[in-house]
Amino acid sequence: MRARHETAGHQRPFPGEHQSTFATRDAAGTVAIACRPVDGQGDLRLVARETDTFATGSVFGSLEVASAFFEEEAVGYALASDQRHLDGLLLRTD
Repeated sequence: MRARHETAGHQRPFPGEHQSTFATRDAAGTVAIACRPVDGQGDLRLVARETDTFATGSVFGSLEVASAFFEEEAVGYALASDQRHLDGLLLRTD
């Protein structure tokens, strides 16, 4: 099953094996992401705002450290729905 990815009011297939609907918004220094599983069992909503300070209590000491981590650890794997294969994901950032 393919999930839907919504950006600026337009929907398109989101690659990979998912059973969720995604909606995103990136405007005026705020990024919002919502994920709703098709079975209705839980929702995820995230809103992040641009800031001049780094969050105290973060597992990363600085934005540079966080960026380096995700640049170096940009590949992840998860068990596919057939329980016999792995699906891979590559995170690319600009």
